[in-house]
Amino acid sequence: MAVEDNCKLKFLELKKRTYRFIIFRIDGQQVVVEKLGNPQETYDDFTNSLPADECRYAVFDLDFTTNENCQKSKIFFIAWYVILTFLLFISILLYIFHKIIRLKHLENVQYVASYDHIHLYTNSLKQD
Repeated sequence: MAVEDNCKLKFLELKKRTYRFIIFRIDGQQVVVEKLGNPQETYDDFTNSLPADECRYAVFDLDFTTNENCQKSKIFFIAWYVILTFLLFISILLYIFHKIIRLKHLENVQYVASYDHIHLYTNSLKQD
């Protein structure tokens, strides 16, 4: 399965703060960009963009303040898994396989796997 060149280009643009997030999906035999979040969009905008019944990949640029009151930013690669039926389980396996391939192209990015919005926020993005 191929990763569309546009995916790599948009990721490089996200690193320059052009986007807040990118959501990717598998279309046939190719990973493609599904949605680009502008820099003003919030975490809630991002999670509301994730489908409730399909798996996705996403990259999210999180701004946060450390305990020492320092402003920081961290880019997260997120594998969005939805477990509803056996057929979706097959979809999850496909996304896991491609996650391994995609991580080779992403430098200085933290990987997060999640199955719902609350888990994504409380257990993954806010730990630092």
